[in-house]
Amino acid sequence: MKRIDVNDITEATFIIASGCLIRMEILDRVGIMKEELFIDYIDIKWFLRAKSLGYEIFISPYAKMAHSIGDRRTSIMGRSVSVHNPIRRYYLTRNSFYLMRLSYVPLGYKLREAIFNVLRIAVSIATSKECYQYIKYGVLGIRDEWKGNFRPLQKY
Repeated sequence: MKRIDVNDITEATFIIASGCLIRMEILDRVGIMKEELFIDYIDIKWFLRAKSLGYEIFISPYAKMAHSIGDRRTSIMGRSVSVHNPIRRYYLTRNSFYLMRLSYVPLGYKLREAIFNVLRIAVSIATSKECYQYIKYGVLGIRDEWKGNFRPLQKY
């Protein structure tokens, strides 16, 4: 096994939770990840909270993990974009809007999420035959976040 050179690691804002190692003592101090967020932004919320408490997050180029994001990819103006199904879009929208309410989330990240939420839904609608479903679940995500409903999605 190769020793990691400290010069090879890179500081990050957050990393995908399924690909991270966190010492138990850090979990004790920062708290656990909030399961009510279910699948999306659960890790980003935790890492932003950890950073607000003074912790640093690092990525090693030697850690490898096979991971795909979204159900498919599409190209928009030469950029590859992930497209999720309408129900997953619900969780992404709901949890993203929740993050925007948190005091320790940086303003720049909140603005990014506000803009990208609109763009992601627009891309999903423009590249899918399920336009109505994307609109429906996007609106439901915003509504449930507003009401504080973080239970698993019920069929509507």
